[in-house]
This record gives sequence, C-alpha cells and structure tokens, in this order.
Amino acid sequence: MELLTASEVQQLFARFKQDIEDAHLIHYPIESRHILNASLMIESLPSVPLRTLDALHLTIANDIPVEIIATAEKVMGQAAQLLDFEVVLFGEC
Repeated sequence: MELLTASEVQQLFARFKQDIEDAHLIHYPIESRHILNASLMIESLPSVPLRTLDALHLTIANDIPVEIIATAEKVMGQAAQLLDFEVVLFGEC
C-alpha cells in the first residue's frame, strides 16, 4: 500500500471537513460514559480482539442509535454483528 502525499492528505481532509459541513457526516463528541462503555464492551466480548477505537465507535453507534455499521475491519464487523448491528464490510477486509 502506498503512502499518501502531503497534498493528497490535505485534499482528503478538506473533503472530510466539507462532508461534515454538508451534513453527510455528523460529528458526535466522545463523552466519559462512552469510554467506560467501550471498556465494558471489550470485556463483554472476550472472544473478539476488539480494539479500543473500534469499541468507541460501536459504543457511540449504539448510543445514537444506529442500525447499520459499515467497516473495512473484520474484527469490528464481527463485534458489531454480536451486538446485533447489521454490518456492511467494504474494502480490503
């Protein structure tokens, strides 16, 4: 996999910010309860090697609430399925 150039990173970040401004993406702040719930989620799924950031995403998705999770991460997808989310895997999983 190739690394992005500085120019490409700037373009992608500008597009990301524009997507937020256009309400294609919504920013949800992380609250202390999300951190606690992510930790509890990791403990409650001992058979899944769930990473902290993935657990935070799933905790916030559960809080919003969201029904469908799209991810390129197999482990996050597995955890999401165990938490009764509908999962759409994309990219090189």
